[in-house]
Amino acid sequence: MKIIKSIEEMKDYSSELKTRGETLASIDTDSDIHEGHLSLVKVAKNNCDKVVVTLGHSLTESRLPYKRYERFLHKYMKQAFPLDVRKCELHNVDAVFSPPIGAWNHRQDLVELLKGTPACSYVDTSNTNIKQFVKKNMLNLPILAELIQGIKVVSPDVVMLGEKDFCQSFVVKAILKDIKPDIKAIIAPTIRYEGTALSSRNRFLKDLDPSKTACVYKALLEVEEELATPWKSNPSIKEIKRYIIKRIKKGGGSIGYIFICCPKTLKFLDSMDREAVILVCANFESNKGAGQYVSIQDNLQVNRAK
Repeated sequence: MKIIKSIEEMKDYSSELKTRGETLASIDTDSDIHEGHLSLVKVAKNNCDKVVVTLGHSLTESRLPYKRYERFLHKYMKQAFPLDVRKCELHNVDAVFSPPIGAWNHRQDLVELLKGTPACSYVDTSNTNIKQFVKKNMLNLPILAELIQGIKVVSPDVVMLGEKDFCQSFVVKAILKDIKPDIKAIIAPTIRYEGTALSSRNRFLKDLDPSKTACVYKALLEVEEELATPWKSNPSIKEIKRYIIKRIKKGGGSIGYIFICCPKTLKFLDSMDREAVILVCANFESNKGAGQYVSIQDNLQVNRAK
């Protein structure tokens, strides 16, 4: 497996593959490789000749002041990077791309980055939906800007995205359609551990009780089951939200947000009269001690029975 540590080397590797007529799939990660990431590798392998995984940047740490972010990356490269590389190697990843410190401008305004392209409308911060998604951290504009910058460097034929990060994947796919129509975006299913969606944010759920956090997905499945047949009460959006909140509270969690949107436009729905995506974030107390909480994000597409 090839380890790439410079932008120039990454561009050369991609160019060399294209010269040989080979296709390349890219998987961007926040490091801390888990089964969710590795499931993307499997799908990518079925769609391209080569797979490159980007490592070394974190959703949380990238918001830190530069010096602290620099220290985080140095620590990651020394302690966790070798473990992530090994996992990639065991799953037949062809190359790991570790961007040098400062490679991406995390504070670059995404609207400015996309100015003049139709894709700019997807991250219009004057849009009420987008404001809510950004506020609730469902759509992280600095990370989105990093991802677009990374795609330009890797120049893949396929970009792998995860269904768990529904809003992020939706917007990336829309942006690629406008500015890089030759790149195919594939959204792979969410991978779960005992019912809970895996995420780099929850560090493999080691600090959580999966018997409690599973209530998030269970609540979504119960709503899906009920919507598969006409509800006698013909529930409103508010009633569905109240039901999910009740089930999560019973499981020991608190609500961060619940949004019910059209999966094709991300517009908020006023009624459950069509296909919808339910986006949920719940907070659970960590096993580390009182006062420390971990967020579990999940979503499910549902269709109201006629």
